[in-house]
Amino acid sequence: MGIGFDTNEAITGEGGQPYPNFVDILKSQNVISTRAYSLWLNDLDSKTGNCLFGGYDTKKFSGNLLTVPIQPDESSRQLTSMTVAWTSLGITTKSGSQTITAASFKSPALLDSGTTVSIVPMDIYQLLLKFFDATVDEAGDAIVQCALLDEAGSLDFTFGGPNGPTIKVPFSQFALPAMNTNGGQAKFNDGSLACFLGLEGTQGDMPVILGDTFLRSAYVVYDLDNKQISLAQTVFNATDSNIVEITSASPIASVVSGATVTQTATGNPNQYGGPTATAAPTGSRGGSGGSGGSDVTTSSITVSLDPVAQTGSASSSSSASSGQKSLANPAPVPDFMSTALIAGASMLLGGVFFALH
Repeated sequence: MGIGFDTNEAITGEGGQPYPNFVDILKSQNVISTRAYSLWLNDLDSKTGNCLFGGYDTKKFSGNLLTVPIQPDESSRQLTSMTVAWTSLGITTKSGSQTITAASFKSPALLDSGTTVSIVPMDIYQLLLKFFDATVDEAGDAIVQCALLDEAGSLDFTFGGPNGPTIKVPFSQFALPAMNTNGGQAKFNDGSLACFLGLEGTQGDMPVILGDTFLRSAYVVYDLDNKQISLAQTVFNATDSNIVEITSASPIASVVSGATVTQTATGNPNQYGGPTATAAPTGSRGGSGGSGGSDVTTSSITVSLDPVAQTGSASSSSSASSGQKSLANPAPVPDFMSTALIAGASMLLGGVFFALH
């Protein structure tokens, strides 16, 4: 179901001309006043979330909605995707908070609920592999102890510059259970539960995509008419509701920053947006270096998690280097592969659609 910009809607047999999509029709039939909708995916363990057309729910987020402009595609200069300027990444633990990107960092980031994981610049990904003490298997997928991601802390994403919205994503939201081929949760040889790290690094022309592992922690309002996106920190598992209609006379908020980027990447994420591990880890723990010029201040990292990943006594397989944890057979497969994922601009919600009338 297309709910993005109608520049992405075309029928080849009709000369490739754009046609009205679902959001366009809702407005043309006066079901909603503006082409805008809000997304609340809710917690990773929650069974429901919602997409609210024509309004937003003040009980589903904390603080204020802050607004940033949607960024154009470099080649066409058109607005074709829900891309914003990502300008900072920080880490918060019990030890404190620290920004890990340089002041000059600025990257286009697509906010896409059709992608299960979040795909970040490779140098940031390599740094986070080390930070989370992840084991990378021979398929290139990052695996961590699930207990590690239950530690208190967050990755902190800021958009549009220092005055823009910051979304704090708890470490737990990046823990995707790794299921083995027998239907149980995969374990390391020391008995600790294994999880996939819900992050990937960009490769080739792949764009930066902040998918469900990011979006679950954000309340996002996509405003197509005003060409802007508003974000606030989500309230997980909220049961109250207070819906506010978005109209031309009462827009959400003014744009908080003029930071701009252009989307230059042309590649696509994995078809279902997640890992496809089929073998026990044999690669190196963490990573060394990385490509991409996202300007990460890797040498200044001082905050760290408690050494959860070092607890227990892991037995290494013959194919794993010394000091690595190895997975007990059978090999893990991600349990979210069975989830129906809607590609492109479609929405993976697991919830209920609402429209204001």
